[in-house]
Amino acid sequence: MGSPPGSGIKRQGCIFIVPGYYDPQIGRFISRDPIGFNGGDVVLYGYAQNNPVNFVDPEGLQKIYGNWCGPDWTGGYDKPWDQLTDEEKRNVSSPIDELDSCCETHDKCYAKCRENFPCLEDDREMCFRQCDINLHVCPGTMNGGPRSFAIRKYMQNSDPGAGENNSTCCGK
Repeated sequence: MGSPPGSGIKRQGCIFIVPGYYDPQIGRFISRDPIGFNGGDVVLYGYAQNNPVNFVDPEGLQKIYGNWCGPDWTGGYDKPWDQLTDEEKRNVSSPIDELDSCCETHDKCYAKCRENFPCLEDDREMCFRQCDINLHVCPGTMNGGPRSFAIRKYMQNSDPGAGENNSTCCGK
């Protein structure tokens, strides 16, 4: 399997990669996943659900797919679409496939919800839920592969909440 991305300091034949040590001879981490089973792995010593071809986990805390799929993973930037500068928006990475394109649409949908309902929590939350439903049924998530299955499963259990009101809202 080789070394996952983010290889760093070597110590006694192992490579330290945030958040632990990876042993290339046995092809797995020898440090437990700091978020336990919340990362989606069935073992506590895995990397990106043992699927580094399709997923990456740069912080060791959550896998990300493509340029758009993952929490606050927007075109290669680690923040939501509506927090990107105009320059960053012009320089986002393109989706790598149909699934990644579905995630791009979802990210922009959330931004539109925050723009349209900056002070109305219930309406914003309903809008977020509709974005999640749209991602769940997007054609790119319907191909049945492991990536699309993971996205569909995540979206089925999604409970986005309303998030914070805009700072300009009265009674924030």
